[in-house]
Amino acid sequence: MWGKIYQWIVFISGVIHSNISRRRKTMAVHCSFSCDYRYDHNKAGGNLSRIINEKKKPLPALKRYIINSRSDNLKSRLMFFLFLLIGMGMNGCASGDKPGFPPGMTGYVVDKKDGRVLVAASEPKDYSDTGGQEVFYSAIWFSNAADNAEIGHGVEVWYEVVAESYPGQSEAEHMEILPGEKPEEANLTEQEAVKQALESKDIQGIPAVTSVDFQTEHKQWKVEITMHDVTVNDYNRGN
Repeated sequence: MWGKIYQWIVFISGVIHSNISRRRKTMAVHCSFSCDYRYDHNKAGGNLSRIINEKKKPLPALKRYIINSRSDNLKSRLMFFLFLLIGMGMNGCASGDKPGFPPGMTGYVVDKKDGRVLVAASEPKDYSDTGGQEVFYSAIWFSNAADNAEIGHGVEVWYEVVAESYPGQSEAEHMEILPGEKPEEANLTEQEAVKQALESKDIQGIPAVTSVDFQTEHKQWKVEITMHDVTVNDYNRGN
């Protein structure tokens, strides 16, 4: 991402330099031509040496001001665009607009530490054709995550490069927190129920939340984690 921003900075700097130089040359030639034309029109019969001397005269202060003002105006606009681009890169896409293409991962935040979140996919992938596992749940530690992403949240993540490890390591280009369910009969939100289920002592390794459902008749949440079903009583711990 920062490589792309650097390329834009170099490009915009080149545009600033070339446009200002071209604008100054164009204005200078235009003013010089205008001076020659007026001199030739008002003082017909003047000799060539006097016209050449007229060309060599410095530009009037007003015209120099116009040239510099227009150049500074162009420079200001391009610099504003440059700082806007840098600001977008610093904020990151995690808090920007939702991209117009599908996310790279949909799952739940199952851990959070040091400003990063661990997201485990809700749907498995089949790598048996290449000698891998038939049921494999991807898990990736994401930096540049959404500020309000907490353990138990369902999320969609857009990203590019992933470090080869398990769990993987990547930087989120954009992260959307999915709206959680809270039935009228429930006291806990979906995120709170998933978080409590993830804190269960029976869960080992990296969990993958595959299904979350509130059972109205029993007034409890059923959270499926990998191949384990975890039941969470529907009450707030603070009560």
